[in-house]
Amino acid sequence: MYCVCWGDYLDQLFTSDRNLTLAVSALTCFLHACRNQGEGKSRKYLARIIWMLTFDDEKSTLAETVEKYYIGISPVLWLPWIPQLLTCLVRKEGGHILNLLCGVGKAYPQAVYFPIRTLYLTLKMEQREKHKADQQSKASTPTATTAGESSSQHGVGGGEGGGQAEPMDTTLSTGNGAQGVKIHSGPDLSLAKQLNQVQLLQAKITAITSQLQLKTGPAPNATPTTQPHDPATGVPASSSSSVSTPSTQASGGGGGGGESIPIRAPASLWRCSRIMHLLRDLHPTLLSALEGIVDQMVWFRENWYEELLRQLNEGLIMCQAAAFASRADVANAQIPPEMFQFVKRLVSTFGIGLEQSGSGSSGTGGGGGGGPMSHESLAKRAQAAAQDPAFQRLKAQFASDFDFSAPGAKRLHTLMAKLKRWIKILELKTKSLQKSFLLEDRCRFLSNFSLATADMDIPGEYLMPKTMPYYVRIARFMPRVEIVQRHHSTVRRLYIQGDNGKIYPYLVVNDTQVSRCRSEERVLQLLAMINLYLNKNKETSRRYLQFAVPRLVAVAPQMRLVEDNTSNISLTDIFKQYCGSANQEWDSPMVQYYERLALLQSQGESITPETLQTLFSQIQTSHAPQTLLREWGEKSYATSTDFWTFRMQFTKHLALCGMAEFVFHLTRLEPDLLYIVRSTGCLTQAFLTFDINKKGELDANRSVPFRLTPAIQHLVSPIGIAGPMHMSMVAFARCLVQANHSLPSILQAVLRDQFITWQKKQQEEQSNTLVSTADIDNETIISLVTGAVSAILTRLHNLAEFEDGSSKVSTFISEAGNIRNLCRMDPAWNPWL
Repeated sequence: MYCVCWGDYLDQLFTSDRNLTLAVSALTCFLHACRNQGEGKSRKYLARIIWMLTFDDEKSTLAETVEKYYIGISPVLWLPWIPQLLTCLVRKEGGHILNLLCGVGKAYPQAVYFPIRTLYLTLKMEQREKHKADQQSKASTPTATTAGESSSQHGVGGGEGGGQAEPMDTTLSTGNGAQGVKIHSGPDLSLAKQLNQVQLLQAKITAITSQLQLKTGPAPNATPTTQPHDPATGVPASSSSSVSTPSTQASGGGGGGGESIPIRAPASLWRCSRIMHLLRDLHPTLLSALEGIVDQMVWFRENWYEELLRQLNEGLIMCQAAAFASRADVANAQIPPEMFQFVKRLVSTFGIGLEQSGSGSSGTGGGGGGGPMSHESLAKRAQAAAQDPAFQRLKAQFASDFDFSAPGAKRLHTLMAKLKRWIKILELKTKSLQKSFLLEDRCRFLSNFSLATADMDIPGEYLMPKTMPYYVRIARFMPRVEIVQRHHSTVRRLYIQGDNGKIYPYLVVNDTQVSRCRSEERVLQLLAMINLYLNKNKETSRRYLQFAVPRLVAVAPQMRLVEDNTSNISLTDIFKQYCGSANQEWDSPMVQYYERLALLQSQGESITPETLQTLFSQIQTSHAPQTLLREWGEKSYATSTDFWTFRMQFTKHLALCGMAEFVFHLTRLEPDLLYIVRSTGCLTQAFLTFDINKKGELDANRSVPFRLTPAIQHLVSPIGIAGPMHMSMVAFARCLVQANHSLPSILQAVLRDQFITWQKKQQEEQSNTLVSTADIDNETIISLVTGAVSAILTRLHNLAEFEDGSSKVSTFISEAGNIRNLCRMDPAWNPWL
């Protein structure tokens, strides 16, 4: 207790003075205090420790303090913070965090292995791309040099005497310590001969470097005792830690064009490899079973038409955003440049994933993580698709439809119409195929798995903060796998039976945007920690205010296992059911919105708020009535008691989701990503991320604070809005304000990772080169995180305060349900649903 109080006092002094001596003393107090406290009480101080590492100096004074005093803290306390520890591992303080992660991995190998494996493969992908860029730049440098030399030789009066230049030797380095190859350039060689010689020598260099093996150098603060193994192949790191990249073909021909060039791995990649090797030595049976499961994930990949359907849906979402941005001139809206590139890539690949395999995307292969099995499966799928007559016919028709040379083909709304037509074609093809398959037909290892195979927990179990240390083990995988539609894509639903007898459904999700996936995992991590505070508070606990946070684990950079609920239904699915019964297209409201705007603009009328409000009412009358959701609820629940219970739970969880969206500045609750759990009435959200603008600030510019459309208002009723919804929001805000000042520390630790990723992406876009996480400036991160936390706490305190017996929550709710605000929203958000 005394350590905690003294540490808090020193922390406050450090915040104002920025004296590292005070920070070292505060860290020492926090680390000593965590030795004798449970996960609930130590959560704040572990978050504070991770955040204070951002203030470290060049000598790693604070990281050395953590490495010195972390011994004695139970490894279970670090489990919720594994993502943050992995971020520290790839930064400057990584050498001091290495032993800490090894200690956690010894006690809980499954909790550490999948995240560290995903990080390892992500870093390996980055090294491949970086090395490929370096190879291209090195290949172009000698050509430019010799060209310049030749032009100077044939120029006027070069050198001191004004005559011909002296012969010179240009050495082209192999870049890996090999002896350079000399290019003789002089007056007897023409420019064409010099270029031809450069091309031949480049081919020789490729053959030489492919035979060189560079051992991975040790990290500065640790010495390896044995060689780590590659996660996909299991071979020693002397041959696999050096990241191999397919070399470029020599432009002048010659051998060695298809050889692999080993490159020197950075310290962050070596640390990940060492931890994985340690875990494999300590728990060989468990990790062999984990790798066996990951290898089987290759059979859960999308088919070519499913992948193409997902890409078309992504392109349609991009077009809808561009259409709303150019709504001032609907008729003349043109396709943005990024959409041109997106469509060209679709035409060239057509759903067979060649752009992923060609770039070395290790996660897209599913199981192998970039290993032989993943690339082999991609090659087999491409070969099978090429032999399919339907594939060839559709590919030719697809290329013809998306030919931008035709008149009017570059109009944005023309492209949207073509995308919708192809989405309907592929959806019909998807619906006509099988909806499930037997596991034993494709995945024999999963079919034969049992408790005797390995003592393995269900995916994502360790990463959920718990008050009781009980974890559910995998008893077996159920024999049937279902093919379902989720999140604009076709995914496989796998059923796992736990040792407690319950069945846990999981979705095998293939993701394309790695940064968005990691951002969603941070949001879910934050919501899971907030659940513990909501459970302990009296007002929130008696209202059963808990975020529905699914178990989630990334088995590869672009493949995740996400816990599912078979009774989930999205708002878009409900609307599609209504449109099917009403014999209308589900996107009719959006089409009517832009057609009406184009008509008014062609007549020279200005678009005023009154015009938008009239258009909103017309769409409601003709396509989306206010009674839509209420009628669905009355049909779904047989008795009045069931419907009343559903509506009460829906109202409370809508308040919870709305508060989280507004307070934490999360992305909008899209109707196709907001799911209703029909068995309980709770709400779940998919792909929630922090909404950050181009300036690095949390975006607060929105027409409505959260989703409270007329259809939802009619379902909840005015009494439900003024009663349960209002009081649930007040209880949520006051619970977090009174959480003993733990929320700011948790926000700082979580947002630290978010802004490190954001800053890395911004620097890469500016410099057009890959940037290491260790090179991100700490002061920039501190400034961005401090501003974001301040914005979140300001909103939270404003909603928790009472003035003259009234709260600002009433204004907050009225702004969300105001028609004048709703009619200004993007029609893709479906403000009438």
